[in-house]
Amino acid sequence: MVDKLVMLLSTVWFKAYWYEIGIEIDEARTSLVQQECQDIVKRMLSGAEDYHTISFSEQRKEQTKSELLSSIERARAQDAFAGVVEEWDSVSRDDLTAAWIYSGLTEDLLSGDITDEDPNLDPLVAGAIADSVTPYKLATFEFVEKCEASQGPWDSYIKRLTPGQPTALADQLAGMLTARRFRLLWDSVRTKLTPAQQQQLITWYREMAKSRGRREMTPSYMLQ
Repeated sequence: MVDKLVMLLSTVWFKAYWYEIGIEIDEARTSLVQQECQDIVKRMLSGAEDYHTISFSEQRKEQTKSELLSSIERARAQDAFAGVVEEWDSVSRDDLTAAWIYSGLTEDLLSGDITDEDPNLDPLVAGAIADSVTPYKLATFEFVEKCEASQGPWDSYIKRLTPGQPTALADQLAGMLTARRFRLLWDSVRTKLTPAQQQQLITWYREMAKSRGRREMTPSYMLQ
């Protein structure tokens, strides 16, 4: 996923929203890292016109990651990027999928889209979730719209790198943001619950997923 992070940071349409993935730095350093990410993308592609045809060897991926970290260091932005590169490098597909499922179930709970046939949840636990929700300026799908609307030379080039899927990068971002926002919600909720209540909530999510015909998965960090 570091490839996708580099490509994302290189775009014009996402430049004003780095804070959404935990990066808050001044304009000068943002511009420096953005420009260097564009250079990294060019080296990564090495003349290829389709991202899916480039080398995915461990050596190449480590080289790309190293170049990104070096760019961050040159910009003296290590503190601003703390944990971000590793988050994108280590996130698993299962955690992304589980967070997407649990986020949807959370929305159902908060909107009252729960039936008598659904598993019960202690009102105190449900209240802790409601108290922990953070309002966001933009919904994840809105980044896809911003990607589609951007027609500048560089952003158009990035979209051409995934033929047939011009918003693939924004789609990946939406998945990461969903996962990131759900983890922040969980980190807040768990401080309001006893260990027994935390386990009850995890069980509720799993049973709800099963009742809705979705995969019974749990983000790994909820089990730690």
